[in-house]
Amino acid sequence: MEVFLSPPHNFDSTVDVVICFVQKGNRYLMLKKNGEPLWTAPGGKAETGEDMLSALEREVKEETGITLSKDVVKKIGRLFFVGDALHFNMHIYHLMLEDTAVTLSDEHDEYSWYLLNEISTLKKQPGADSVLDFFYRSLE
Repeated sequence: MEVFLSPPHNFDSTVDVVICFVQKGNRYLMLKKNGEPLWTAPGGKAETGEDMLSALEREVKEETGITLSKDVVKKIGRLFFVGDALHFNMHIYHLMLEDTAVTLSDEHDEYSWYLLNEISTLKKQPGADSVLDFFYRSLE
């Protein structure tokens, strides 16, 4: 999987994915999928006709029980993923919370709040380190 800052030549995607770095204090929420050793920030695929903020709101609520307020979510940017059989757009967001309870969906079996430098040591999906680096740069 290759990741680009702008659409590469012949990029053809109708798939949009949203991801949110949910921050509480100096820690970020990460979720572990059922039966897999992979960690991810909350997010997922936008449905047909769904705008990205609505997709983000739905995915975060489904996966964590956290209700987003669209006016406090900051869009960080977009990355372009190219794989052998799939191209997709990833829309990256940041949400700062004072305090919240997490209620996991059936899709995940574990969650934890990590420091940013700890996230880089977790086992993640291919391309996730590029997303994390992109997010890091947005904080500088």
